[in-house]
Amino acid sequence: MNSLSALLRCFHPLSDAELLAAEGVFRHESHPRGTLLLRAGEVCEHFYAVASGVLRTFFQNEDGTERTRLILLPNSMGTVLASLLDRLPSQEFFEVLEDAVVYAVPRDSFYRLMAEHSGWNLFYRSMLERAYLFQNRRIEDRETLDAHQRFRALQQSQPEILRSVSNAVAASYLGISPETLSRLKAR
Repeated sequence: MNSLSALLRCFHPLSDAELLAAEGVFRHESHPRGTLLLRAGEVCEHFYAVASGVLRTFFQNEDGTERTRLILLPNSMGTVLASLLDRLPSQEFFEVLEDAVVYAVPRDSFYRLMAEHSGWNLFYRSMLERAYLFQNRRIEDRETLDAHQRFRALQQSQPEILRSVSNAVAASYLGISPETLSRLKAR
């Protein structure tokens, strides 16, 4: 529980009692590279806190082209929120890119934590605010920056992504071709 406690406290200061309440709710899981935690067409049931490894969410077009929406590195949390909230089948996949240790919490258990402990409500609000700001910045970058500027911004803000994932995944995350990414890296 100590590593989970430290991980959770990265997002919001929770009391010892609030962390103790989470002890029986978050499940420690190990997943090898290539595991699909969620397939398109399934309903998302969990939030994930990443202790180690790399995860991503992505869409797959009819022609098989993948568009990465989110890359989760250690000490981050994520889910396919739209499916989790509206209880409808996801349009996204959730994949383990690098062997991972995660703490998974089922949706209903997480909502029960929030109902019983006010600190978990604040934790959730903090998570949602961070997710909103992050996705809003990604949209702004896609709309206002060219490929080189998006690459430089990622290089400055999250260089570990470029070191942790393949060029194909990094390119799909940046919204550029792998060839363009290779040229940008060569500069």
